[in-house]
Amino acid sequence: MKILFVCKSNAARSQMAEAFLAHYSRKHRGTSAGIRTARRGKEGYPVPWQVAEKMEKVGIPMDRYQRKQLRSAMVRSADRVIVILTPGQIRALVPKYLRRSSKVTYWNDIKDPQNDRDRILARNQLRRRVRALVRELG
Repeated sequence: MKILFVCKSNAARSQMAEAFLAHYSRKHRGTSAGIRTARRGKEGYPVPWQVAEKMEKVGIPMDRYQRKQLRSAMVRSADRVIVILTPGQIRALVPKYLRRSSKVTYWNDIKDPQNDRDRILARNQLRRRVRALVRELG
């Protein structure tokens, strides 16, 4: 199964989820993208060092991950789309083509990692959610 993880700028939450899926599952493939990555001029950039550092502490290197802009073709090619945004971000940012997709699941309880403490919290929340997802998918 191909899973697409989506967050605001593909700098932390969706990247961590993609990395956890690659770590915990050999059967399922994941990718990630951000709704506003290109708008911020960060497409193709690596994951911020603060995020990479938190992931390396749990044994997952992030050096191969680059930020990608969400495109409708990515949604069409995915079997499942997991949007990782807060409720306010969902209302403000999610494009119509994504809202209308029956493939979408919202993980709206994951902390937005704006500071060091929140990055650790988000990492731990995502690790638990992705492990549960892998068990669910088999």
